[in-house]
Amino acid sequence: MPRNIAQKYNTADNEYLILAEIAADSALNQRKLAKRLGLSLGTINTLLSKLVREGQIRVEQVSGRQVVYLLTAQGASRKAEKAVGYLKAHYRALSDSSQKIKATLERLARQCDCVVVLRHDDELGAIVDGIIAELKQSGSNFNLVSIDDLNNLKDVGGASSVALFNATVDTISREQLTTARTVINITEQL
Repeated sequence: MPRNIAQKYNTADNEYLILAEIAADSALNQRKLAKRLGLSLGTINTLLSKLVREGQIRVEQVSGRQVVYLLTAQGASRKAEKAVGYLKAHYRALSDSSQKIKATLERLARQCDCVVVLRHDDELGAIVDGIIAELKQSGSNFNLVSIDDLNNLKDVGGASSVALFNATVDTISREQLTTARTVINITEQL
């Protein structure tokens, strides 16, 4: 079982990163490329040699010690293929994660009178807001509370059972809240 999304969807692709950097700046030397990408010089050298052998980039000598790396038509095509693959993989990951969040919120809505969702005003918060809007259309009851209101969760409208879905990367324990019967952190769900 993959330990993270990059492993699950095979999105860690150093060849793509090199092709993209060369497309953006052909004057890069191996040392600068290694620094930009956070890879070792040996890794860069090995991957550049492979890309040259495969015809995806070519090397031109501009002076006695200086070379430039140029993307070939084949390299540009391969970079585009990899970019599309990368986008598809991330779309699948986003879709899978959204389905898990939705299923968890639906389960909580069936189990409790009130579901309080904590979220930041960021990309993940926007995804959660979209899921909640979809669930509200189907008649589910959700209270939205921003992360700044965490300390004000003492009263949630007299609900006899409350669940807290924490849609932030900040872990919240059951002990931090006296009102919630159930506390689920999003990092446990994805």
